[in-house]
Amino acid sequence: MNTLMGMRLAPGPRTNRSLHITGLDPETLLVNFLSELLFISEQDKLAFDEFKLEMTGDRLEAEMSGALVLSIEKIIKAVTFHNLHIRQTPQGYEVEIVFDV
Repeated sequence: MNTLMGMRLAPGPRTNRSLHITGLDPETLLVNFLSELLFISEQDKLAFDEFKLEMTGDRLEAEMSGALVLSIEKIIKAVTFHNLHIRQTPQGYEVEIVFDV
């Protein structure tokens, strides 16, 4: 999402933050998580580029590290469920997601 936005993080001090997200299914967890990241980038001018994620049932725990947003080239308005697909592969998970720009 950060790459699609052309987001650049400021050099300097790093910020750590934890998130606890719930959702009825993996798709809802993903949309809720990305929506929260989008909200934080707009509200607090922070973005994260290092993540430790743990999913248990309907709960996602995230430990994140990032910095202040230096610049954004393209605004994402919303994370959507449109054409959302999550597939498990031998290499991990693959996601197809559409953003409202």
